[in-house]
Amino acid sequence: MEENRAEKAERKVIMKTLMATDGSKMATSALRAAGRLLYKGDNEFHVLCVAPGFYHTRSKKAEDAEKRGRIREEYRKRITAETESILEQARKAL
Repeated sequence: MEENRAEKAERKVIMKTLMATDGSKMATSALRAAGRLLYKGDNEFHVLCVAPGFYHTRSKKAEDAEKRGRIREEYRKRITAETESILEQARKAL
């Protein structure tokens, strides 16, 4: 059975939106603009921030592997904090 116009108009459309940010002023402005356009209704927003991976030259020396592990862990902590800061900024913008 076909829906009549009133039933179609009554049905809610929920948009799910994935937005990416790098924390720049332009990205934040784009998030704000998208938020204003999509804020009406029960729309869902998901924000993505991608960080570059850590790459280090290979070495067979045990002390180099240990140093590489420490550097990788320091990088992971720093990039995690930076990414969390960017995402918090995005939450505030929306």
